[in-house]
Amino acid sequence: MGKAQKARRQSSGKKASFPERRVPDLTLEDYQTLAENSPDLIDRFDRGFHHLYVNAAAARLHGVPVRRLIGKTIRETGVPEPFCSQWEERISRVFKTGHPLDVRDTFPGCESIGYYESRCVPEFAPDGTVGTVLVVTRDVTAQARLDESQRESETLIRKIIELSPMSMAIVAMDGTIEYINRKAIETFGYSPAEIPTMEAWWLRAYPDESYRREVVGRWMGKVHQALADGLEIKGDEYLVTCKDGTVKTMFIFGVPIGDKVFVMFNDVSDFIALQDELKKSRDELEEKVRDRTAKLQGLAEEVIRVEHRERLRIAHVLHEDLQQWLAAAKFRVAELHDHVMQTPAQETAGRVRHMLDKAIEVTRSLAVDLRPPVIHEQGLKLAMRWLSQDMWRKFDLSVTVRVEWDCERVEEEMGIFVFDAVRELLMNVAKHAGVKAAIVRLKPKGKSQFTVEVADKGIGFDPVGNGSGHFGLFSIRERADVLGGRLDITSKPGRGTSVVITLPFRRSRRTEGCRGLGCREKGRRAKGRRQ
Repeated sequence: MGKAQKARRQSSGKKASFPERRVPDLTLEDYQTLAENSPDLIDRFDRGFHHLYVNAAAARLHGVPVRRLIGKTIRETGVPEPFCSQWEERISRVFKTGHPLDVRDTFPGCESIGYYESRCVPEFAPDGTVGTVLVVTRDVTAQARLDESQRESETLIRKIIELSPMSMAIVAMDGTIEYINRKAIETFGYSPAEIPTMEAWWLRAYPDESYRREVVGRWMGKVHQALADGLEIKGDEYLVTCKDGTVKTMFIFGVPIGDKVFVMFNDVSDFIALQDELKKSRDELEEKVRDRTAKLQGLAEEVIRVEHRERLRIAHVLHEDLQQWLAAAKFRVAELHDHVMQTPAQETAGRVRHMLDKAIEVTRSLAVDLRPPVIHEQGLKLAMRWLSQDMWRKFDLSVTVRVEWDCERVEEEMGIFVFDAVRELLMNVAKHAGVKAAIVRLKPKGKSQFTVEVADKGIGFDPVGNGSGHFGLFSIRERADVLGGRLDITSKPGRGTSVVITLPFRRSRRTEGCRGLGCREKGRRAKGRRQ
C-alpha cells in the first residue's frame, strides 16, 4: 500500500470499503518497454546535440535503424535547415533555463503537410544541473487536419450565413441572441446591441402585449416540441414589427443544434400582398364572368323566345292564312261539279281537290310540328308524353317516358329548350340508332338542377371521333352551356347511346308568382272561364 493511501486512511479514521491491492513499482525495464512501444517519438540529447537515446518510432521517422542514430548529432542525422538550427536553439534553451519547452512544427511531406507537437523536458544531474534533454514528439497531423477542416467549415458556414439573402439568428438556450446576420439587421433594423436577448426581441418585434403573448406561447411550444421529438422547429407566419414601424409577415422556423437554436426568417410580405392582389383580381374576373354569363344566358333565353314567337307566327300563317286559302280553293273546285263539264275536266278537278286535301294536311302537320300546342297548354310532363306518341306515329319509334317530378319548377324558356332538344335527340335515334325503342328520363338533381336523359340500345358511335359531325348535338350543347347547364354523351360502337342534359331550374324572372312552364296559359284559360 502506498504512503499516500495510508495517509488518507489515517486522516479519515475509517477503514476503507474496498480490498487492499498493492500497486507494483515500475522497474527500469518497464519504462524502457513503454518508451520502445510508444507511438510518440522519444529522443534524449546531450549538450552537444548528440542522440543518447532514440526509440523505435523516432528511428522509423528517420528511416534508419536505432544503432545508426545513437551518438550522432542532429545535423549528422540529415535533418535539413532551418529545422536543424531550430532544434539546436530549443535544446540549448532548455539546458540554459532548466524549464520545459512546448513547440509545434509543420513539415512538408510527400502528399501534404505534417503537424507535430513536441515537449522538451530537462533531466537533472545529481549536482542539480541539466544533464540531458528528453524530447517527446507526437504526430498530430490527423487531429490538426480535422481541426483545420472544422475551422474552414465554420468559416464557410459563417460566410454563408452572413451573406445569405434570408434573415438568420443563433440563440442560446438561456435566451441570449449570440448572432444575427447582416440580412436580419437590414430587414428588421435592430442592431445586435438592441436585441441582446429574446426578451428584448419580444418587446421590440411584438409591441402589442396580447399578440406578443400569443407569439411567445406559439413559438416556445414549437421549440419544446422540436426538442422532445428531435426534429426541426415547424415554421409558421408571424407579424413582426420593424424598427421603422413597418410590419412584415415573416415565416419563421428553426433547428435546435446542441445547446443553441438556429432561427431562420423568410419574408413573405410581398408574397402575401401578391396573393391578396391575385385574389382581388380573381374575384373581379369571376364577377365579370358571372355578369357575362348572365348576359349570355339572358341572350340565349331571348333567342329561344324570338325563335318561339317566329315559329308561332309561321304556324299562325300556315293555319289561319294558307289553310284558309287552300280551303277556299277546294270550295271553288267543288263548285265546278255543279256545272256541266266534260269527263276530262271532271277528272282534272278531282285531282286538284285531292292535291288540295294533301296540301291542307301538310300545312296542318307543319303548324303542329313548328309549335305543338301541348307545350304551352299542358306543361313539360304531358309534352313529353305527346312527343312519345308523335314519334310512334311518324317513325314507329316506341318511347318510354319517365318523369320523377311534376316539372312545375322549370321556367318556360327552359321547358321549350328541353322539348326541342328531346325531339332532336329522338329523331337521331329514329334515323341512326337502328332500333325501334328509346327511353326519356327527367329527374331532379339536388335542389337547383334537373337532368334530361335520352337513351337507346342501338349501334352507338364514338363521341370523340364522330361527335363533331353531329350538328344537332353541337347546337344542343351550345345552348345548354349558355343556359347554365351542360351536355354529356356516353356511347361506344355497339353499346348504345346515352345523352344527358343537366340544367338549372331557375324560376322565370318575367313571370312573378308563376310556378313554371304552362302556368301562364293555364292562367289565361282560367281567366276566360271566369269571364
